[in-house]
Amino acid sequence: EDNQRRRRISEDEETRLLQVAQAFLRSMIITALDTGMRQGEMLALRFGDIDWKRQPIILRGETTKSRKTRTVPIATARLQAVLKWLQLDADGNEKPSEAIVFSDEAGEPMGRFRTAWVTAVLKAHDVKPEWKSYNWTALTPDCAEQFRRINLHWHDLRHEYASRLVEKGVPLAQVRDLLGHASITTTERYDNQKLEKRIRVDTHGPV
Repeated sequence: EDNQRRRRISEDEETRLLQVAQAFLRSMIITALDTGMRQGEMLALRFGDIDWKRQPIILRGETTKSRKTRTVPIATARLQAVLKWLQLDADGNEKPSEAIVFSDEAGEPMGRFRTAWVTAVLKAHDVKPEWKSYNWTALTPDCAEQFRRINLHWHDLRHEYASRLVEKGVPLAQVRDLLGHASITTTERYDNQKLEKRIRVDTHGPV
């Protein structure tokens, strides 16, 4: 993981992302922001991994980076609504427990969604996505430069989840466990980030 990045996502940027994203991508953005799951963990998630009664999501060891099972809570109303929406098929029936949560129309695991992500990021920053005529997955040079300037990676959603937890006073040991970090040293950077933000606010006013 890139644990040196300091890219934060403001509430306004988050709102704009959700407004322009396609429905399936919007559900993934909300899940990433509200659980801190890695991309691979999300794509491997099955409905049987969700405990609707007690409200945790169980990440099975075979799907996590550490190979250890961990749980994350369904802590927001919007996340619960998204998961309930994803559970319904085209006829309004609940999908079976073995069904993949983030799947395509055929029920197969979601593949690459980079094009949808890049499109949403550009639109959220008022940039019209333009693709090379011979390769619809490759941006034109100008759009590629705009995307680099915006500098928003999918993994930043996981970082944002952790940063928000620390800012709300959640103990670092608990944040470590929720993220599945092997060492609390990795998690401590989010506490430093909180301190940096506090210093900026005290010195320069709200940022």
